[in-house]
Amino acid sequence: MQKPIGAPCLQLVVCSLVLAWVLIGCKENHSKNDTILRQNITGTWTYSTNSTECRIVINPSGVFSTVATNMNVPKEFIYEGKWKVLDNFMIVTLTKTSQPKFEPVGRIERFQIIRLTKTELIYQEEDGQVISLTRE
Repeated sequence: MQKPIGAPCLQLVVCSLVLAWVLIGCKENHSKNDTILRQNITGTWTYSTNSTECRIVINPSGVFSTVATNMNVPKEFIYEGKWKVLDNFMIVTLTKTSQPKFEPVGRIERFQIIRLTKTELIYQEEDGQVISLTRE
């Protein structure tokens, strides 16, 4: 039995509509998740190793500040900037830095948020390093 002449076109239209529906649904899920992340990521977070102590304050207004201390050289590093959450990534733009040679003003970094709870924030840096922060 032969298919009607318009059948391939109809199949293409149906497939296109299904694909568009799936993509819109995925975008809505990202948007909802981003909103939840934005609401829950604000606060004061700390990170500590044998050689580094770090304190990050993420404000709801979209700005952050970081103070990190290298214990091997007793030196303090200070950074400030803007932040936003987009598609499960935290995107930061530096507006002030104590180390402009290594971390210049205007630098943009993307961190993939892996896990966020009331007490823990785990993210992956662009170089693949995974960082675990604790809420203060």
